Amino acid sequence: MLKIGIFTYYFNNPKFIKIQHKLFNEYTLENYELIVFNDAEKKSIYDNQINDICKSLNIKCIKVPQEIHKINNPSYSYGVTLDWSLKNIGFGLYDIIVIVHADVFPIGKISILQLLGDNAIFSAQDSPKKGYEHICPSLVILNITKMKNLQDFSLMCGKIDDINFDTGGLSYKYFKQNSDVKKFLFGVDGIMRNTNYYSENIEKYIQMDFKICKKYKVKFGWVCYNFYHYICGTNWDAPKLDLTYKNIYKNMIDSKNKEEFASNIIKKWYKNVMNIFYFKCHLRRNSLVTCLL
Repeated sequence: MLKIGIFTYYFNNPKFIKIQHKLFNEYTLENYELIVFNDAEKKSIYDNQINDICKSLNIKCIKVPQEIHKINNPSYSYGVTLDWSLKNIGFGLYDIIVIVHADVFPIGKISILQLLGDNAIFSAQDSPKKGYEHICPSLVILNITKMKNLQDFSLMCGKIDDINFDTGGLSYKYFKQNSDVKKFLFGVDGIMRNTNYYSENIEKYIQMDFKICKKYKVKFGWVCYNFYHYICGTNWDAPKLDLTYKNIYKNMIDSKNKEEFASNIIKKWYKNVMNIFYFKCHLRRNSLVTCLL
């Protein structure tokens, strides 16, 4: 029997652990082990919360050594963590590894083996640049028994031919060097397709979440192969409100005249109105998603 590990990664917003735990347990047809990689700063609030939730749910939790992060960049940090988890934990312990973002979970019955088929790799790919097929690590299934040259496999971001690629981009090099490794990459630019989930509660949730995103003009995630990507579950794209007395005073000092000062204040006010709009959207979505528990 093939040993399957489902890897998910957290540095904040640990409430999704409970959702992933519940829905993978409810909808996955094969036996598997769920592993949470705790990538929060050591002894931070999130570090403790992630550990406590995993302990309460009896989930295997592995602490990511923070010294592997040399650059303060989200894409770089995620890529480093992914590579560390695969090469130090995954490749030696599991036959099949499922990698999911912290806000990706099944919403209908899934068979990991059926999704793989006879491929070594089944993965999302996010708007690939022409001629550069590569993995998007929001959802990846790796059949290690059918891969080769694992030492060359990387999900790092980086530059190829003077083109910048986000996390997962360097998998292009692996595919180029190992062209006989069979893969299936699917685009996630569509909203809903290849899906037959639809319990009544799930259907209502998806419809409500889509309406919220549409109302606030926030990007909706994707629904594909009975997986749902919530998108921005870590709030990495959250803006900052900066219309404070300190910033107003600085703006006034920097302005050359009253008209310029007034113009800058209006621009800042408008920006903050839009940011507040954003926060309202995320508060509503974060509240709504708990209905999946």
